[in-house]
Amino acid sequence: MKKMTDRQMEIIKKAVEIIDEDGLENLTIKRLAQEMKFSEAALYRHFKCKMSLLNFILDIFYNDVKVLHKKLDDSNLSPFNKVITFIKEHINLISSNKIYSTVVFSEELFRRKAYLTTIIDDIIDKNKDFISGNIKECQKTGEIRKDISSEHFAIIILGSIRLLIKKWYYSRYSFDLNIESGKIIKSFEKLLISKKK
Repeated sequence: MKKMTDRQMEIIKKAVEIIDEDGLENLTIKRLAQEMKFSEAALYRHFKCKMSLLNFILDIFYNDVKVLHKKLDDSNLSPFNKVITFIKEHINLISSNKIYSTVVFSEELFRRKAYLTTIIDDIIDKNKDFISGNIKECQKTGEIRKDISSEHFAIIILGSIRLLIKKWYYSRYSFDLNIESGKIIKSFEKLLISKKK
């Protein structure tokens, strides 16, 4: 996995500022170089074009997600607690790296860019499979209700997280994402846990 240098992080932050302010169509290597007071040649040493910059961000995010999955898979947590911990840590990953909310959760950036949408699709599938697999284990023991499929539960959870992150992004980060996600987690628990008769 490629490591991000301090210079690359500086470039990415400035690129995200431009995207936030003026949209992806106004992000060019020329403008990025001007705003950072670099030569275009200096920027090209790090990123060949703006799409290679976005690809770099997605690769890093994808790696972070895979590391989180492995950490939880290797833990002694119950399947139910793996799902809850995944939601908390996934949200924390986004809230502590606002770059991700601009790039990863802005699907309009990737229209007609098949190689980028493929990465996003892989991330979504990995997250869905992780949640669905753990919920299925809980359904076997009766801890989680069985009248809704594990895959549908995963879609409900991931869709809710995505909507919350987009709301946070479009509000210009006006609320605490971790606090609001904590409220949603409590609702997930009520929805998921099997009612004992």
